[in-house]
Amino acid sequence: MILELTFNQILAFILGSSTFLLVIYIYFYKKSEKLAQKRFEERKKELEESIKKEFALELKRWKNDYEQKIREDAAKRSDLTLSGKVAENLAPLLDHFNHDLKSLRHLGSPIDYIAFDNYGEEDKTKIYLLEIKSGDSRLSSNQKEIKEAIREGRVFWETVRLE
Repeated sequence: MILELTFNQILAFILGSSTFLLVIYIYFYKKSEKLAQKRFEERKKELEESIKKEFALELKRWKNDYEQKIREDAAKRSDLTLSGKVAENLAPLLDHFNHDLKSLRHLGSPIDYIAFDNYGEEDKTKIYLLEIKSGDSRLSSNQKEIKEAIREGRVFWETVRLE
């Protein structure tokens, strides 16, 4: 018997089949998308771990290569600091030092000395803040601030009375 199908039946079959195929396609598409995302995350994690290991190895190599240089630099800086402290303490004893030892008071920080030249003499007393430097050393930012305050006249006298 020959199957007689109406136009509506054929259209319903085509629409039903298309819908079924579309649902199957979407299902497998979503499934493959989830699988691809999972594989992407796994690969990303592998790469991150690999990069971390490589970085740790590179850092270890760098430390080994430069450790001796770093130690030598630290020792040199320590020597310079120590020689600076010695120079700071010996400077008042040098011939070209322009202040009387009796007029000096050691502060240490942030300025090395304060000198009261002509103190108790007929000439007017002059007050100097002295910072001793040796080699290539420079004034610190705090010392520069103090120097600027003196140049701009922001230096004051204050008497504090305790009752």
